[in-house]
Amino acid sequence: MNNAFDGATVLILEDEAIISFDLELTAQDLGAARTVCAFSLREARDAVDAGRFDIAILDVNLPDGSSEALASRLEATGTLVIFHTGHGDPDTLGAHCPSAGFVAKPSSPQQIAAEAARLRAAAT
Repeated sequence: MNNAFDGATVLILEDEAIISFDLELTAQDLGAARTVCAFSLREARDAVDAGRFDIAILDVNLPDGSSEALASRLEATGTLVIFHTGHGDPDTLGAHCPSAGFVAKPSSPQQIAAEAARLRAAAT
């Protein structure tokens, strides 16, 4: 795998603990310097209020709402956003965050790595 997350601070918003843990390990394996896991939209908002992120991997449908507005907020600050969802369409999500990436669940570490690398290359 590549080092698509090399030195990055990564926010992971995922309400399913096993998926969140898997994404955290993937980010660390890909070189993330720091990962923050949020299990609800409220926790993710608090994390964003407390610090800046280079990359955010966001589930879309959470028990306390959709992450689309948070994604727009993150994107406006220069955070690379990857929607990671089993329910969603890249075109619909792209209307809210045109430069966001999309990886459908279930996913592999290679898919996450490829999308992060694509977003980082497009941002430079």
